[in-house]
Formats: sequence, structure tokens, C-alpha cells
Amino acid sequence: MSLGHLKFKCSMGQPDKHIGFRSTGRKDDIMEFLVTTTNAVTFENKELQKATNAVLKLGDAIKKNWFAIAHIVAHVDATECFKDDGFNTVHEWVEKTFGIKKTASYSLLTIGKEYTREIVNASGKVVGYGTNLITEGSDDFSKTQVEKMLPAGHELAVELVNGGEITPEMSAKEISKVVKAHTNPEPDEPEIDEPEQEPETETEPEKEPETVSVWDKDGNEYAIPADVLKKYAV
Repeated sequence: MSLGHLKFKCSMGQPDKHIGFRSTGRKDDIMEFLVTTTNAVTFENKELQKATNAVLKLGDAIKKNWFAIAHIVAHVDATECFKDDGFNTVHEWVEKTFGIKKTASYSLLTIGKEYTREIVNASGKVVGYGTNLITEGSDDFSKTQVEKMLPAGHELAVELVNGGEITPEMSAKEISKVVKAHTNPEPDEPEIDEPEQEPETETEPEKEPETVSVWDKDGNEYAIPADVLKKYAV
């Protein structure tokens, strides 16, 4: 990754254009870019200075160059040139230099490392940056659309784009819905096991007790259970 093609002019130590960033809190846009006037930033590390000036050079066109900024942030992170000027992480450099909060900085870095590609002209000169999710010459995704794909990861995002489930014509909300369906699908309702019913068993009819016929002195017959007669047998 190189910034060699990014040329700029900067009068160090003199008032210059400086880019400030302010979070909007909107769901479909991480931040709003504002151009303010302040003193130019000077760093000891030449590579970090070059990267900083490359961002500042974008000026009012910064919203159209989101992927270029992401590319620069990824370059600074890969070279760790921020360390020579006392920054612990690339996110600290981004926040203190441009006012971008860490949450947005993480998105910048992820997009720069995994989702950007150089756009070159016929002579091979780099003329800009776009996403690596589409083939050259096709309509590209916007920064907001790519942000909605980040939860899916690059591999799944490429799969969804190649499969036609996500297209540049879709809204950010539609893309987010597709990503959510693949990363956090609705859980299936658990099946409730019904208790097994014991098979009905046929009951044998009760047997009538064995009886013994006896007669009284008048000749009347009586049926007496045999087991009862046994109890009183003499």
C-alpha cells in the first residue's frame, strides 16, 4: 500500500485548510464533514505528514473521497508511522488530527483494509478509489452502503453481492436487512414434545364367584359363594 501517487502542496506552520468531523447520529450516515480554518498540522514522521496532508488536500471534496481516506488510514495503520509522533494507535491519530471518533475510525480502517480498490485509467495511473465488491465499470456502492455490510464480514459481503442479494441500487436499509437475515436469522420456534400416551389395555371381565347351592328345611334353594362356605365349614 502506497501514497506515492497522492501529490499535495502544503505550507507548514502557516494557516491552512483543516478538516473537522462531526457525528450526526443518523442511522444512515456515520458523520458529517465540516471544513474549518486552523493551523496546519506538523509531524516528525514524513510518511505520517504525507498521509495527513493527503487528507487535508481533499478539502470540500472529502465526502466524495471516502474510500481514499479509508485507504490512507489503512496505510498509516500498516506502516505504524503514527508511533514516531507519540500516537499509540492509528485511531488516536485520526481522532486527534481530524476529530473523527473511534467508532467511525474503526469503520474507516476496516473499509480501507478490506473493501477498497484503486481505480486506474488507461495508462495505469491511479485516479481514485472505490470498493472491491464490484467489477470495474459497474455502478459502485456508497460509503453508507458498505458500512451496512461490515457486520457480515468481507467474505460474506462478496458472496451476497456476487449472488445478487445485495446491489448498488438497494437502499442502506434494504442492505442492512439482507445482512441481518444472514448473520442474525430469526430463531426457529422450539418444538414441544407431547407426552407419549400409554396404549390402552383390555381388561378381562371379572369372573363370577363359584357358588354352591344349599337348601333350608323348607326346601328353599340358596346360592352361597364357595369361599364363604369354606370359612364356616365344620
